Amino acid sequence: MKCVLCGKTSIEVKINLFPLSPEARKMLLKQFGIDPDEALASHGVCRECLALPVGERKKLAEKAIKDE
Repeated sequence: MKCVLCGKTSIEVKINLFPLSPEARKMLLKQFGIDPDEALASHGVCRECLALPVGERKKLAEKAIKDE
């Protein structure tokens, strides 16, 4: 598993899966044909990134989107 913000792997840090409500899961499947358990199984956010201030996380997210 890999952190979407910093790129560290689950070998390096503890990573939490993305929490999705049952409604969000149904919407992803219905609207986009995406099984969230399969699509998000290898990505999450590490505890180090979750501990950062919101502004820092936002910068990392913008960089990750740009790099993608």
